[in-house]
Amino acid sequence: MIVSCCALGSSAQAQGTALDAVQILPAAYREGVLKYASETGRKLGSVSYALQQKGAASAPLWSVWCYVPTGGYIGLVTLMATSGDIVSAE
Repeated sequence: MIVSCCALGSSAQAQGTALDAVQILPAAYREGVLKYASETGRKLGSVSYALQQKGAASAPLWSVWCYVPTGGYIGLVTLMATSGDIVSAE
């Protein structure tokens, strides 16, 4: 299942899978994304993100693509959907 959104502040929830209890990019996880953008020396303007679970036994992951206010690409942050821990940042 993949859930895609394009806003930082959505509170909708995925339904019908192991992702039921995971909010759409919870506020605590946004802090990791903002920190990543700051560490690159750029100001975060917007994000695109997708919640993915690749198999029933796998952990759900957030993929968050970060952009500056003018639309330029900063990079990709991948977080554990269950804890918010950053798995990778490119």
